[in-house]
Amino acid sequence: RLLKPGGVLTYSVCTFGDTEGRHVIERAVDQHNVEWVEPPGPPWNVRNGMAVLLPGDADGMMLAQLRKRD
Repeated sequence: RLLKPGGVLTYSVCTFGDTEGRHVIERAVDQHNVEWVEPPGPPWNVRNGMAVLLPGDADGMMLAQLRKRD
């Protein structure tokens, strides 16, 4: 409710687990008026609608972006 219509929220965690990653994003989409935004490109790898940095590239992390619907 703090995100204005059209505003983008970036959610990022330093894990690849579904509990802190995909499940949180899916719950946000189900419970709030938001949609997934196309993830950023390189150096990120895109997997299942989320951008990830794999171990070796960095410590490893994933991010997803959500846009508030109008």
